[in-house]
Amino acid sequence: MDLLCICLVLSVFSGTFGAILPVTDFAPVSVAPAGCTWNGTFYKEGASIHKSPCEPCQCGHDGHIFCAIVDCFFTPCVDSVHDPTKCCPVCPNGPNCQHKDGTIIKNGETYRPDSLTTCRCPDNHFGFGAAIAVCAHTAPFVQPGNRNIE
Repeated sequence: MDLLCICLVLSVFSGTFGAILPVTDFAPVSVAPAGCTWNGTFYKEGASIHKSPCEPCQCGHDGHIFCAIVDCFFTPCVDSVHDPTKCCPVCPNGPNCQHKDGTIIKNGETYRPDSLTTCRCPDNHFGFGAAIAVCAHTAPFVQPGNRNIE
């Protein structure tokens, strides 16, 4: 394939434009499209490359691939699930915690394992491991003069 270059000649000394001359006496040049190759697939410059859900990449300039590593924050639930198409675990039932008997309590709700105990999720739980419910025990009501406790 012969390439034809139409060049605009500028006179350096006089600052005036010269003639437009066709130039054909150079070797043909093959120009590779700008992009990247990953695992045998060609990507155009600027295209997204999905190496894994936790490592999004982009085809950059001069065939370089630039990637980021996703760091997942702690899930605010005890029943998180991992979707293989996503990087981080998700909470299908929203934020929650767990009572020691195994009952899952939704954030903002209360659980009464017995008539004298009220449990709820702790405020601002951050960290490793499941959030354990915070429980408050109330003393039974005793009427004055009555010694029998029910």
